[in-house]
Amino acid sequence: MYPMLWFWSPQLHFPWSGGVAQQIGLDRFFDAIPPKAGDGEIEHKAFDVASYGRQLGWISEILLDLAATHPPKSDDGRKALARLTEANRKIQQLKPDRGTDGHAMTAQDIEDAIVKLRGRDGEQFRQLGERLPPLLLQSGA
Repeated sequence: MYPMLWFWSPQLHFPWSGGVAQQIGLDRFFDAIPPKAGDGEIEHKAFDVASYGRQLGWISEILLDLAATHPPKSDDGRKALARLTEANRKIQQLKPDRGTDGHAMTAQDIEDAIVKLRGRDGEQFRQLGERLPPLLLQSGA
């Protein structure tokens, strides 16, 4: 039943009630980047390809690998390498063991794990190389 003066009835909308017609995006990270710092659209697309954490992880792996074959010559370089090595170790401890926490591993995650295994344990990598091809040839569900 409409009130007698329906056109005079107030409409009250509390936050998150009524017609919410705005797009709600959780772009907190990109809101922190000043507009003059770069092209925001390219930053978004680059972040969709690989997060900054993943990119930094790759850079750290390359630097640590290069430092293992060509150690720094200066004291400052050795100190920086020690800090990077320690930070990398702590970050690796923070990461959950993927695949056991209920999240499916992606093909990229599996490939990254195999590359790490090759660098860390050649014998296990060889054994995996023998066991993996038959599994890949099976047709899965």
